[in-house]
Amino acid sequence: MKLLFFIFFFFTYNLFAQINKAIEEFDKKNYREAYKLFIKENFNENPISFYYLGIMNEKGLGIEIDTQKAVELYERGSELNEKNCLYIMGLIYLNGLYNKPSDIDKALYLLNKSDKEGKTEATLKLGEIYYYGYL
Repeated sequence: MKLLFFIFFFFTYNLFAQINKAIEEFDKKNYREAYKLFIKENFNENPISFYYLGIMNEKGLGIEIDTQKAVELYERGSELNEKNCLYIMGLIYLNGLYNKPSDIDKALYLLNKSDKEGKTEATLKLGEIYYYGYL
């Protein structure tokens, strides 16, 4: 039983250490190194890796701009309930960006999910939508 606990603890700690290293490299603007580390996490289906890889593809940070790939990454992160991906996909559908049609119902659904996951900007965007009557 102790061995099982040790193995679980070791792998859990290692996964958090790897994603934290990737975020640290991203924050230092060392985008190429961050990209390599996020790709490793992406294979582990780490939800936050989809957000960072999406940002890097969308803005061309350390790689060529590829908005189609960015949207695919945001969509996968949204499926895993990653709050930042949900928020960005909500904005994409709200504004009809990156070859996605404007779809207010889908935008509201994604923004509400992002809000429930704790994304403050989603709360503010929903308030703005209702206040200014985008519906």
